[in-house]
Amino acid sequence: MTDDEKWRIGLAAVVEEFAALDEARRCAVVALVHQIMAVKGEIAACFSLVDGAAVCAQCGGECCRAGRYHFTVIDLLAYLVAQRKLFTPSFDSGACPFIGGDGCLMEPQFRPYNCVTFVCDRVELEMAPGPRQDFNSLCDRLLTCYLEMEALLANRFRSGLLINCERYLDGKAAMLGAVDRFSPPRELEEK
Repeated sequence: MTDDEKWRIGLAAVVEEFAALDEARRCAVVALVHQIMAVKGEIAACFSLVDGAAVCAQCGGECCRAGRYHFTVIDLLAYLVAQRKLFTPSFDSGACPFIGGDGCLMEPQFRPYNCVTFVCDRVELEMAPGPRQDFNSLCDRLLTCYLEMEALLANRFRSGLLINCERYLDGKAAMLGAVDRFSPPRELEEK
């Protein structure tokens, strides 16, 4: 199965399971997604203090080469909660599938955990100790939020949407995890 197929199946399953969440759990997910997006925005502000975007433009995004597993169910939930149109990744580009002609296809608050918490040596050299400490504290807060989402939905998400979809297709887990019913995709039932 191709990454494009896993992407489409994973998206459809998350949308369906998100809609099936009970009201209390859905409200908790929405609140946590808003926290995650706010922390990512603060991390992006730290990155901007050292003109990180200029550093990235100079190197061409070397750190983005292998990003196919970075986009997670949690990142998809941010798009659903914000009711934003989702981009189409390019899994056959040879680079990060989430990079387009103008750079990253996602605004900073929608970017995956790995993308917003990674600081290359070039950017790190530009950070003074105070801002670096602030950045690290924000990264810790973001990890705590991700762990809270995993606990809330009783599932692992940091391994990425494609890997979650593989587990889903193998009948091992629902995409979100905390739905009252889990049935594997129809393709699996027919086998």
